Formats: sequence, structure tokens, C-alpha cells
Amino acid sequence: MLRFTIMFVVALVIATAGTARAGLLAHYDFMGDAQDHSGNNRHGTLEGAPSFVADPERGQVMSLNGTDQRVDVTASTCDLGNAFTAAMWVKIPATVEPAPLLAQPVSGWYGAGCAVIDIQGNDEWNGRVGHVGFGGNGRGNYAAGEAGVVYDDDQWHQIVVTNDGATTTHTYVDGVEVPNSNGRGMNPGNNASSLILGAGQSTDPSGYYWTSGLFSDVHLYDEVLDGNAVGALWDATQPGGDVIPEPSTLLIWALGLLALVLYGRRRRMA
Repeated sequence: MLRFTIMFVVALVIATAGTARAGLLAHYDFMGDAQDHSGNNRHGTLEGAPSFVADPERGQVMSLNGTDQRVDVTASTCDLGNAFTAAMWVKIPATVEPAPLLAQPVSGWYGAGCAVIDIQGNDEWNGRVGHVGFGGNGRGNYAAGEAGVVYDDDQWHQIVVTNDGATTTHTYVDGVEVPNSNGRGMNPGNNASSLILGAGQSTDPSGYYWTSGLFSDVHLYDEVLDGNAVGALWDATQPGGDVIPEPSTLLIWALGLLALVLYGRRRRMA
């Protein structure tokens, strides 16, 4: 029994280590802070004192006022690199200007030389108001969404964008892939600036576009998740969903099980 238990714990630790390397860069649940719960310690910095409010659907979430609030993660600890998946739950009211969800900007025009995911506003270049926009590295922008459907409707939506940094980008809304106006991949590059949640660089006097709305359960990966993985993430992040424990939690469980077995064996031998 002891030998079997030790083998089980060792296998679980190995599996846990593999999970930790599976591409998850950061996980922000925004339940009262901007701490990274992936185990990678890529903690965010709250700028402008965002508030945390109780939402009847998703529990505690982060609220941004649309004027001076965002979350910064320094590039030294988190860089999207060339291929990535960004997944987040957002609740955005109708917007006139673009509502940036995630940006990693450099100097210059909003979206130039960087990865920017936003909800399209009335002043966007392609006129797809309320759809998901993505632009990067001076290679043009695109918008994704179903015809006649908007996502700045003051309802919760899970937005997922995957980019391979070369040829292909995919966008998913509420667990389902939606059509892109331009599905080619765009290389955001390795930017020297902070990763920003809830704001994006612009040419207006403030230097930013700001997002008004609610954020919950942001996951960032340095790899492209396929449709099955996106669907699993959709299921896992539903309110009351079967969320897979973080690797550190699994390790604690394994060590606890081993300790109980050793304790029981010791008592029998006493």
C-alpha cells in the first residue's frame, strides 16, 4: 500500500509539473485583487484604484470606471510573445470609442506595433460596432462577430482570441468560434512595455482609451488553444463550474495523502 501510494504521489507531482508548463502565463480572477493565481507570480498592479463589486452572476469582479483605471503587468514578468491565447469574461456597456480589453502597446498610434484586443466602437475603421477587434504590429486590424450581434450589450461574455503569430487568428465568444473579417495571424512581437488590462494607448491627450465595465477570470497563455480547449475553459469558468485545481493545490493534496498514509502506517507499527 505504501509503495503504491508513493508511486501515485510521484506520478501526480510529475503531472502537476507538466500542467505548470502547459502554457498558462497568468490567471486573474479579480476576486478582490489583481493577484496571479496560476502559480507564476505575475501579479498585476491596480492603477487608478479599480473597485471590486459583487455581481449576481459571477460573484466578486473588478469594475473599471472608463476614465483612469486599469491593471498593469510589467513586460519583465509577462510578455505575450508571438503566439498566445487571451481569455476573459467581460461585461461592457454600449461604447462609442473602442473599449480595450487587453493591450501591450509601444509608442505611437493605438494598436500600432502591439497586440490590442477590444470591443469595437463607433469610430472604428471597419464599422463593425460592438464586435471583437484585434490589431497588432502594424499589420492591420480585424473584427470578429456574428452579423447583427453586439458584445457591448451590458451582458457577460467570455471573449477568447488565439493568435499563432504567423498565419491564423481565431476568435471565440461564449465558447463558440465566430467569423473574422480578416483571420490572418498578426505578430505582436516582444514589446518592452507593460501588458495592460482595461486600457489601450491612443493619440488623445490622456494617452489612453479607457474601458468602462466589469472583468472576471482572465487567463493568458503563451500557446494557441484549440476549439476543444476553449470549450473546456468556457465550461470550467461558468459560475459554479468544475474548475480544475491549480497545480500548487494538486501538489498539496498529494503531499497530504502521503502524510496520512505514513501516519497510519506508523501508528500500526507502534
